[in-house]
Amino acid sequence: MASSFKSNQTPQVSVTEKLGLALVMANALRLAFQQYLAASISSPPPNRPPKAVLVQSAALRTVFGSTNWRQQHLRAPPSSVTYKTWVEEAPQKRLGYEHAVEDILGGGLETRIMWIGPPWETGNTSRKVLLYIHGGGFVMPLAPAQLQWMRFLREEVKRTHGQDVSVAVVEYSTAPGKVFPTPFHQATLAMNHLLAAGCPPSNISIVGDSAGGNATLSILSHILHPYPGITPVLPLSEPLASAVLISPWVTMATDSESIVKYQDIDYITAKLIKYWGGLAMGQGTTENEAACGRYHAEALLAPESWWKGLENAVRFVGITAGGCETLVDHILELDKKIRAEGGTKFELFVDDKEIHDGPILDFLAGRPASEVTLNVAKWLGAGFTG
Repeated sequence: MASSFKSNQTPQVSVTEKLGLALVMANALRLAFQQYLAASISSPPPNRPPKAVLVQSAALRTVFGSTNWRQQHLRAPPSSVTYKTWVEEAPQKRLGYEHAVEDILGGGLETRIMWIGPPWETGNTSRKVLLYIHGGGFVMPLAPAQLQWMRFLREEVKRTHGQDVSVAVVEYSTAPGKVFPTPFHQATLAMNHLLAAGCPPSNISIVGDSAGGNATLSILSHILHPYPGITPVLPLSEPLASAVLISPWVTMATDSESIVKYQDIDYITAKLIKYWGGLAMGQGTTENEAACGRYHAEALLAPESWWKGLENAVRFVGITAGGCETLVDHILELDKKIRAEGGTKFELFVDDKEIHDGPILDFLAGRPASEVTLNVAKWLGAGFTG
């Protein structure tokens, strides 16, 4: 019997909130058009995002900055619904993609893997798996653009490295319905499901963008420092192939220079970080975690020694950031900290003209894959070949 688990439920939204959302959407279109005109009259400086990205960012900044989670969820169906709709669309059907999900129960939680490509089969040790944890501040469910991005990565790794790769997309519970540490617990259950089925650790790469990058770091921390009350990661016979973090959200703090400098360019603002962070972490969580010497929720706060032994957990860590994103200072600081004691192979790629989570914006707008995405594909392919 199929599970009834869903990442989020349709919220109860008042008439006032519905009207307010309509006004916000109209205002977002107006401000995006103003940004388009401004960028058309005066071209962005060489070190700034192109016009199309600035227009997208202006619209998203307005919508996310002027709505509450109920309004945001009103047009955001559960992740499994989005996946089902996407996989049944003509472009996916033509290429032979099929609806395939696996329901998982463990640690008192339900979660789900949604497959892009054939599911893992016991004994098929040649098949590689991208375990994808999507972003969205732990508040937004999976978006079609994120599925498009994963499909591209799967096909690009196959094209460039000849690897038989499938993507296991994790459906996790969103805030405020569930808060930390639920999403990373669910992602841990998904990885354990693969390991228990016989998938070799070196055949698994974890990919997480934004909040998904946060959850990826939580899993790596969990391997090194098991979190109390969370199902442990099954013993690894060898390190994971790689962990790739796209614009990872590494702290709830909003005091960096880049947040001030780029919050009129990027769509992730200090206000949104505080709002989504409060919903995702719950009251007092960040303070309590730090006081207990745990850094699974905010990797940036961990001392360098926290990452000692990381080479036993994962062979390669790749991190990307946008040079014009508000989180870039925190991401660069984390990269330095992990490298100091991590003991594994690292690469950092910063695209000077990108904002937060640039690849998702590209696939949302139908633009060609960026250098960030192509680098990610290269990292994943290399990680699987050792």
